[in-house]
Amino acid sequence: MLGGDVSQITWQQFKESFYAKFFSASLRDAKRQEFLNLEQGDMTVEQYDAEFDMLSRFAPEMIAT
Repeated sequence: MLGGDVSQITWQQFKESFYAKFFSASLRDAKRQEFLNLEQGDMTVEQYDAEFDMLSRFAPEMIAT
């Protein structure tokens, strides 16, 4: 994982390391695809917003900040 002095890591480095350790590449790819295919359907706006937020973590390059 990170090793060494972790008091000097950036938030981005921490997130990348965390996701690599706890989410397999195939799971991350599947969640990214879920995000790309996300439609509101029968969900309320609140439910859709929550699902969007959760899945968008797997496709940060597609979210404008």
